Amino acid sequence: MAFTAPPPAPRVRPGTVTVAVILLYVAAVLEVVAAVVAIATYGDFKDAYAKAYAGTAMEGQAGSAAVTVIGAVVIALLLAVIFLVLAILDGRGNRVARILTWIFGGIALCCVGSSFALGALGKSAYDANRKTNPDLPSYDQLQADIKDALPSWYTPVTTTLAIVVLAAVIVVIVLLALPASHPYFRKAEQQQWEPPVPPPSGSSYGSPPSQEPPPGPPGPSGPPPPNWPPTS
Repeated sequence: MAFTAPPPAPRVRPGTVTVAVILLYVAAVLEVVAAVVAIATYGDFKDAYAKAYAGTAMEGQAGSAAVTVIGAVVIALLLAVIFLVLAILDGRGNRVARILTWIFGGIALCCVGSSFALGALGKSAYDANRKTNPDLPSYDQLQADIKDALPSWYTPVTTTLAIVVLAAVIVVIVLLALPASHPYFRKAEQQQWEPPVPPPSGSSYGSPPSQEPPPGPPGPSGPPPPNWPPTS
């Protein structure tokens, strides 16, 4: 019969996992900062579109054009929540969380990295719209109006945030894949305790062995003498 052994000693978190957890917290904070920056500059974007669309067929649609900023805010906050939850679960050694970190980390790389490619895609879409609305300003003029309307710190801050988040996510994915991180996420096996084997049958379990007196010296051999035993 097996009995459950006492719970094993708590696992020691390796340095690779600790650094990965810290970087996930950093990425979450930076995504919140990016969302705050986008919200703070929404009015500037709207004013820039209003200036660019003034006197064109799209005049009055500046608000709908700037709604893309709200989409960026939603994505940033969603990534912040994901990074925060994964940091907590990875810090506890959750195996599923490590797998999800690799999955969502790849998705985050696509989301953050794609922002650098949106410029070319936006230019292509704008040029296609300009063919049906030739009175619209050129794409370069639109970007110049937006740049003039935005604070001077906007581009350096947003670019730095994107690069740091990208670097943090890449490092997290690598750290959690290192061999040093594997044991922390390995499922601990429940050890079984076996009681001592009882003594052989015929003896009382738990009682001390019986002790017999040692044998005495051997007596004289041969028949007794004729006058034995003596008479008075």
